[in-house]
Amino acid sequence: FPSHDTSRRKFPISTAFGKFSEQWYRDSGVKKIRVLASLEDGGYTWARAGYNWVEKPWSLITQLRNKYAELSYTPHKESALQIEALWNLMRATDFADPNFPLPVEIANLEGPEIDGKSFGRWLLSGSEWEGEKQL
Repeated sequence: FPSHDTSRRKFPISTAFGKFSEQWYRDSGVKKIRVLASLEDGGYTWARAGYNWVEKPWSLITQLRNKYAELSYTPHKESALQIEALWNLMRATDFADPNFPLPVEIANLEGPEIDGKSFGRWLLSGSEWEGEKQL
């Protein structure tokens, strides 16, 4: 049997399937896709795939406050302050304001690896929000 060296794989099958599905939707005349980003990595996955908030993601904003508290008294205090600034911005900024952070911006935030995940992935882990993508 041939070996399946996944380190050479450029993207996982789920990414390929998502791209195929989006093209199929476009070809079928669909103009917009809506998803519920949830479970362990759904928030991160849909953010990285280019889905944007449908409405202000209050449950994520609450979760960010909890993640801030989790890091506050650890060696990652600087990252906790970064989370606090994000939390304050999201809470205080009108959802229609262009300064309101996009899901992909949160997914791409740099910081320490936590629980074996990139910082942005850790922030979005377990989050739940409605997303949509214009095709």
